[in-house]
Amino acid sequence: MRQPLSFLVCLILLLGADGYCQNIDKNYIDSLFSSKENIKNIVEDKDINKLSKMLFRKSVGESIKIYNRLDSLYKDNDYIRINLLDDYASLAHRAGTPMKAKSLQFEGLKLAEQYKVPIFLFKYNQLLSYHYIDRAMPDSALYYVQRAEKTIEDNLQLSKLLHVIYERKAQIEGLLGHFEKRDDYLEKAVASTDTIKNHPNRGFILAKVAYHYKVTKNYKKHADYASRLRKYYFKKNDFKFPEQHTSLSSILSFEETDEHIVELKKILDAPDVTEDSSTHHVIITSLAEALLQKGRYQEIVPLLKKYADENYAFVNTYDRILNLVNLEDAYEYLGDYENAFKVLEYRKLLQDSVRRVETVEKFADFEVKYETERKETQLKVVSIENEKNKQQKRLFSIIAIGGLIACAAIGLLLFKNSKKKTQLEKQKQLLETTLDEKNVLLKEIHHRVKNSFQIVSSLLYLQSENVEDKEAQIAIKEAENRVRSMVLIHQKLYSKDDLVGINTKEYIEDLTKDIIESHQFKKEPISYNLDIEPKVLDIETITPLGLILNELITNVIKHAFTDITETSKMAIEFKQEDDELVLKVSDNGIGMPNEVKESSFGLKLIKALSKKLKAQLDFIPNNDGTTALLRMKRFQAMA
Repeated sequence: MRQPLSFLVCLILLLGADGYCQNIDKNYIDSLFSSKENIKNIVEDKDINKLSKMLFRKSVGESIKIYNRLDSLYKDNDYIRINLLDDYASLAHRAGTPMKAKSLQFEGLKLAEQYKVPIFLFKYNQLLSYHYIDRAMPDSALYYVQRAEKTIEDNLQLSKLLHVIYERKAQIEGLLGHFEKRDDYLEKAVASTDTIKNHPNRGFILAKVAYHYKVTKNYKKHADYASRLRKYYFKKNDFKFPEQHTSLSSILSFEETDEHIVELKKILDAPDVTEDSSTHHVIITSLAEALLQKGRYQEIVPLLKKYADENYAFVNTYDRILNLVNLEDAYEYLGDYENAFKVLEYRKLLQDSVRRVETVEKFADFEVKYETERKETQLKVVSIENEKNKQQKRLFSIIAIGGLIACAAIGLLLFKNSKKKTQLEKQKQLLETTLDEKNVLLKEIHHRVKNSFQIVSSLLYLQSENVEDKEAQIAIKEAENRVRSMVLIHQKLYSKDDLVGINTKEYIEDLTKDIIESHQFKKEPISYNLDIEPKVLDIETITPLGLILNELITNVIKHAFTDITETSKMAIEFKQEDDELVLKVSDNGIGMPNEVKESSFGLKLIKALSKKLKAQLDFIPNNDGTTALLRMKRFQAMA
């Protein structure tokens, strides 16, 4: 489930606003930087941070102009540049130029390494990690977040920033599809703020995690963190949020409401949002997803149509793709398949271009990491050699040649053992990543198969509406029901995190309800009773079983009763008896005729599918109608 990016922007606007309103002109900037010198004792500069906050209140275009001027004026002043580059990079990212942002972050990292400044080592490593998360490159993202974490381990005064590490790791696990690990890291981010009194980011993290569990519909966890968030703000006596950005109720409640949609539309007209293209875009994304959830598809098309224009370049490609997916869904729900297909084609072109850029970027990134690690290794080797020489000089008179040989041999064995262990760990991680990618691909396949079946079902429905011959209408309707039984299978597969199979109880209940609702009854629908034993069956078993059940239910509706009344009943029972699966469909109708038409397509289909399941089908007459009894010997149960 996608988490709306607008939450982050809105929350930053809420929790970070501090009311700076001073005019930023040449005199102000010159007075601010006149006393800054190029010194080795580099620290975070409060004046520069204040300027950065002021610039972030302005439009992206205006702020970029000021940063370009500062970049040119102070290109030789390391003190100023190391303080400016992180915010300059963030602004470049907001402006939709991620490669420019990455270049500025690498420049800042080099300065931080040159002067060995812990706070900036942390900042630029975590910013690079976020860059690669945004580019969907988890391996590179993990490399830089681990370097940022190592900086905190070596400098405990930075422990208040540990929550950032956990947030980045949560985002990486989300990219890899490890949703339990993602949630664990988000909760660790909250826990890390508990250990520090009056942590400045506690409210932000609590709100973020509460909103995360709202989006993923984890009712228990959402209630827990929403409760903590309420207590936090009541305790601070700071239960006020600017109406023009969002409301706390939208974070604490579960479902998107009409009031929340009205709220988001107001946000789009707020001056600080309309002037900032990046913020404006993510608010639009959040509004589109809320409208999707409420089924208000007509309102989505004019909101997102501009993202399908190849000349529209105000946001980065990844964010455009996200909104193209929403636009594609809206067209599909509205039945406008021509425009849905056009959007799909354009989205695929964008995705292909992104993949080509990512490949080139990855090669360049590997080269940078190789050079960094090579320099670090050289420094370590020099340090080890110097220490070894000192020890040899001090202990040469008492260390025997045999002892040196023994130590060397033991060290070699340990090194080989450590190298092999590292290699095995890498192979294990590669296998886990491959498996996760396979699962993601399978879910995508099931999603596409479901969409294809849905289109076929819709076409059959449209065809049946235009056919006047009653027999032809009935035949098309039956074909539509058969397709719907397969749509339901793939829908249930792609909507779950695991792909092991389908739960029979959920599937049979939904399929029966679907078939009953799809038929037109003269008075009222037939009453039915279900007694289904929950089992998880693989797709090879559940597909023919669903088609057989569809035929049996349809047969009862069409032939079991002269006229369906309130006394008409149908019962479906499914359970396992020893090594067989047993399906019973019973009715209290007029009973089976003496002769059954063997040429019936439905009966031929049942017999063909029964062979696949190695099943025996019998129709048993009883005092109150007929029972269809299917015993299956060939099946694959997961639980």
